[in-house]
Amino acid sequence: MKIIVVFKGLLAEWMGVARAEFDLPEPARYSDLLRAIARAYRSNMPPQLWREETDGFATPVAALVDGLRLVEGETPLADGQEVMFFLVITGG
Repeated sequence: MKIIVVFKGLLAEWMGVARAEFDLPEPARYSDLLRAIARAYRSNMPPQLWREETDGFATPVAALVDGLRLVEGETPLADGQEVMFFLVITGG
């Protein structure tokens, strides 16, 4: 199954791409996508962006699919879905 990933803003710069496609085995879950992203782009990521112990992005990165935030690694993905990743920035 194909999953389309869109990296927004600074994430696109760090990854070196704004958009990528991943071929994942069915049934694919969010955690499968995260592992595929790590394999493809881990060497481009700054150390504070990735947590090796959880095999996922650090807290300030959010993922949206169909307007809903992905949190649980077991969340299933569907063929052709687009997942958008962006930094969550707070301030005042």
